[in-house]
Amino acid sequence: MKARVHTGAVLLCCFEDPGELAALRGFFAGRRIAVYTAGAEDLGRTVGALLGLPGGTAQPEGPAGPFSPEPALVFSALSDRALEQTLAALREQKLAAGRLKAVLTPHNRGWALGALLEELRRERASFAGRDAAGGANA
Repeated sequence: MKARVHTGAVLLCCFEDPGELAALRGFFAGRRIAVYTAGAEDLGRTVGALLGLPGGTAQPEGPAGPFSPEPALVFSALSDRALEQTLAALREQKLAAGRLKAVLTPHNRGWALGALLEELRRERASFAGRDAAGGANA
């Protein structure tokens, strides 16, 4: 029996719809991407720890801040090309549309999951505000 080699990992955060979660698990399994899940009870844990990374600590490096339990995907250890292909396939299959998405970095690895979700939410709101302002001036 061959060992299954993963091409990267994804952390599925705060997905409450069992059907959506199952569809995402199947999607990533077909692409040899390891799937980790986190719920509202994990918002105070670090993103690195939730992805099972060596040296990941259970306690965040900084304050966790306010929590936003909005569903999100956090990708780890995918090549740029694999990430682009994965995101394109998600769009094509209409999976995780409108969900927050991030890539694990050395900077956010030690963040509390809740802090990362809140930062992603703020970034999306900022981009939406810029898009609305740009559209009004066009």
